[in-house]
Amino acid sequence: MTRLRIVGLALVAIFALAAVSASAASAHTFKAKPTKKVFPVGIQGSATTTQTFTSGFGKVECTKAAATGSASKEAEETTKQVVDYTGCTSTLGAVAEPIEAHYLFAANGTENAEKRLEEVVTVEKPITISFTGAGCSIKIFATGEEGQKKLGGIKYENNAAKTELTVNSKTTKIKEKGSGGLCVFGGTEGTYTGSVKGKFAGGETGELFWE
Repeated sequence: MTRLRIVGLALVAIFALAAVSASAASAHTFKAKPTKKVFPVGIQGSATTTQTFTSGFGKVECTKAAATGSASKEAEETTKQVVDYTGCTSTLGAVAEPIEAHYLFAANGTENAEKRLEEVVTVEKPITISFTGAGCSIKIFATGEEGQKKLGGIKYENNAAKTELTVNSKTTKIKEKGSGGLCVFGGTEGTYTGSVKGKFAGGETGELFWE
């Protein structure tokens, strides 16, 4: 019996190590390999599609998005990006610009049915969308506020040369609240769709990708 018990424990240990190894092998990171090999290195991004925020308050569509951030080493599990949305129109009239958003993107998440990653975006500061004509605004809560969880619906896409990384978003269940004017009659959840393509800033070349 003792011998069988030892064999059993050994098998358990082997399976546990295999599970850990498989988990480590499947872990993703953001990779930055600048030609000059100097860190930190700047990253900039721009919209490749219309950026659309939709909720019970109506729809906001922005034709431009400018992202800025940096990489501090070759492989990182997270990356911070500040995104300014401009060229915006809405069903509630004129929009104050830019709409500024502070995001922390994680390289790893759980895949949904559409092969998109869930719970990978931390909203680091509340996002305010103000409608100058309607005299009201929408506040998108930061992660941790009013039940706001990490956001998802994200797909990271590399170009063939691995020099540009696109963040493709199809995000739902965004917690928000309206104040003033017509905005108080909206809902409490919204969605966001849009794609932003990132590359090295300042003329730097090299590889930038998700793996």
